[in-house]
Amino acid sequence: MTATEGETTAAEAALRWACREILTSPVRARHWLRAQPRRAEQQVPLMQIVRAEAHVRVGQGDQARQAAAAVLRIPGIEAGALLAGSAVLADTACWNGDRDAVELCLDYQRAAEAFTDYDRAWCAQALHAVAVYQQHSCAEGRQLLRVAYRTARQHGSDRLVAACAAALFGMGARCGRRSDPEQSQWAPVPGGLLCPAGSPRLDYLTSRLRRHPGTHSCRPAPPTIPHPLPDIIDKAPS
Repeated sequence: MTATEGETTAAEAALRWACREILTSPVRARHWLRAQPRRAEQQVPLMQIVRAEAHVRVGQGDQARQAAAAVLRIPGIEAGALLAGSAVLADTACWNGDRDAVELCLDYQRAAEAFTDYDRAWCAQALHAVAVYQQHSCAEGRQLLRVAYRTARQHGSDRLVAACAAALFGMGARCGRRSDPEQSQWAPVPGGLLCPAGSPRLDYLTSRLRRHPGTHSCRPAPPTIPHPLPDIIDKAPS
């Protein structure tokens, strides 16, 4: 094994360790990442993406955005890192409530479609609906999420279908209550480095939805009657 190969292997091991640590001990992982020396050249974009995800994990949205945006400025970045960086940047904008979140979600969706990475494209489509709900119009956001739900049912994973169904239910409940932002548990962005695009956590979209109030263009709705989640999935618009 050459010195370069050894360095690359060590960098890959460090990257895997960091991903595990962010999911279990984010503060420790963030400090570790900050202290790391420059790794093998092909690992630099991936380390920057992990650093961005660590910052989101511990509530440092501005630092996360800066780290994710820096990834997309790396010359000659390969497609996988470009798409992972785009996912984290769009997600961070939604998490922060940045005013360009809608546009960044669309940019991410277009990039994923251009590389025929449809799992990421469908996740971006659903996240875009959440951003529209919050920043433009609740009615438009709900309609866009219905479209994303139908797309997921036809082509996507069962986990994405369930995440879209849960978020649709959450949107309806928030329109009925005109509720304020709620305490939101962090969930990793599918399509970053911590979670595969085809396996989003059930609470991923609702975690972003709860971060910020909707822009309500609807008339007050009657209270939403809660259903068990399997019923939501079965009865969601098709």
